[in-house]
Amino acid sequence: MPDLSVVIPTYNGAERLLRCLENFHRQTLPPDSFEVVVVVDGSTDDTARMLAGIDTPFRLVVIEQRNQGAAAARNAGVAVARGTYCAFVDDDIIAAPELLAEHLRVQREHGGVVGLGAIPTVVPDDAGWLPRCVAEDFNEHYAKLASGARTPSWRNCYGGNMSVPRAPFLAVGGFAPDMRRGHDVELGYRLSEYGLSFAYIPRAAGTQELSKRPHELFSDFERYGVAAAEICRRHPQALPQVIPDFCQQGAGPVWLRRLLLATGIPPRVLGAVGSLAGRKRRIRTWYRLLHSYCYWRGVQRALPDPHSWWQLTHSTPILSYPGLGSEGEPTERGLVPIRRFARQMAWLKWAGYRVLSLEQYLQYRREHRLPPKRSVVVTLDDHVDTRALSDPVLRRYGFPAAACLPGGEAGRGNNSEGGRDPGGSPESRRVNNHKSPLQALYRTEIHGADSLLQFAWKVSRASSGRPPREKRGSLIHAVRHRALQMTR
Repeated sequence: MPDLSVVIPTYNGAERLLRCLENFHRQTLPPDSFEVVVVVDGSTDDTARMLAGIDTPFRLVVIEQRNQGAAAARNAGVAVARGTYCAFVDDDIIAAPELLAEHLRVQREHGGVVGLGAIPTVVPDDAGWLPRCVAEDFNEHYAKLASGARTPSWRNCYGGNMSVPRAPFLAVGGFAPDMRRGHDVELGYRLSEYGLSFAYIPRAAGTQELSKRPHELFSDFERYGVAAAEICRRHPQALPQVIPDFCQQGAGPVWLRRLLLATGIPPRVLGAVGSLAGRKRRIRTWYRLLHSYCYWRGVQRALPDPHSWWQLTHSTPILSYPGLGSEGEPTERGLVPIRRFARQMAWLKWAGYRVLSLEQYLQYRREHRLPPKRSVVVTLDDHVDTRALSDPVLRRYGFPAAACLPGGEAGRGNNSEGGRDPGGSPESRRVNNHKSPLQALYRTEIHGADSLLQFAWKVSRASSGRPPREKRGSLIHAVRHRALQMTR
């Protein structure tokens, strides 16, 4: 019985499959320790004839089936595999001599994990700027895994070079056969929920040549978005880890991406512009924009309705006030005058915004639901007069808010401002009084400003006609948080 079964799905790739198999002749793992299961997924070329005419030092099993996709083909291979562990390899992978030995070593040493092999990506000499950028992205990803800058997880499960114990694979149901793209990542999520850990194996390397044309790469980027949306449909709790925050890249890229998505400009047009970018730094910037645009096109295409799209691409703003000042109090202390705060709350009411309490917001996140459209959260820092000044305004409009107290300092003085005691022990203890709309938040103090500040601009103009500064302690911070950021 072999220890390791290598499963290779293939479709109309006789030539590349032959090169792939030739490299398994040169593995350092003894040939009696592994078998190779090739699943011919409805190929119409001479793949079957090629396989019938080759001799291998290892056990070679060939399965032919009608075309059902890579996920179904991999499942069919595992069904006949005899090894304790299964390694999945794409038919265009050029395996390093120690690839199989390293996968098997890690599986044995760790008692069964999801082993993630490296896939160094190369491009032909005459490749254009787009394939080169894609290859750089892949190689940078594996370099970060190797250095420890990135932790291996289920999101890094790529079916082109990975291994898993056969028993857990079967226990979770294998690959989802109805997913044409992203089925490997989706499997990784279920294996993670099953309890398996993930290990990056840098020496289990399989080189892949990227020879796709630009329109094929555009389609790939878009399919990534479709797959991400499908994974979230199946596993809503995975949303914060699968789909990035639409607004995380700052004002310029976000506004441009919104414009492109609204107009539906074909990616090939943007690709043509990228070829004129010139310097490498500009090319990389344009590539990131193009990749992001195609990805979000895929997400948009996969969502069932416009409302879901709006919710996903408009994060709930969290308006974080550094403190409120009474009339005549110096504003250089970083305080928002109470009159301006009242005008801003009036604007929220007039504009039809729903102000959520922090508990309501977190409840949406705990239930893996997106907050309603036109929702906002209001938070205030722990200045001594916060409750006295904010209560009447918040009561007038029926708005809840949260007071952000420095972690571990609830009920004690705040030493973050040169020893001054802005909150005071009694005030900190009373801030959770059930009669007050102000609720203390003990664990999380919200920092930093989103460079977009689009929402904060609207609110600030309602009271002062001036845009907010991005410096902390100025008028307002528009801070956008995802579920894990808010609950960690």
